[in-house]
Order: sequence, then structure tokens, then C-alpha cells
Amino acid sequence: MQAPPPRRRVWRKVALWGGLAVCVAFTVVVVVSLVGLLHDVDHPSNDGWLCSADSSTCRP
Repeated sequence: MQAPPPRRRVWRKVALWGGLAVCVAFTVVVVVSLVGLLHDVDHPSNDGWLCSADSSTCRP
């Protein structure tokens, strides 16, 4: 069995590392978003989406 031409191997490596970089970037974005969500849940602001009339964490 012959090895593929060198250019093909280079493109495969570029595609592999590019795909891995995209996966890592996506994972970082998801983790940062989750951390922000958890912070917002623990520290709600008075303007809305987590405050209800009977909530003890929000001021009227």
C-alpha cells in the first residue's frame, strides 16, 4: 500500500487541527455562557427575568 501524496497529508493535518480548534473554541464559549448564567441566577438584577412579586432576592 502506498502512502498518500505529501500535499494530501498536509491538508488532512490542517483540517484536523482546524476542526480541533473549532471544537475547543465552542467548548470555551459554552463554559463562559454557563458561568454567566449561573452568576445571573445567583445575583438577579431588579429589571426583570428572574424577579417575581414574591421573590425575596429582588427588591420591589
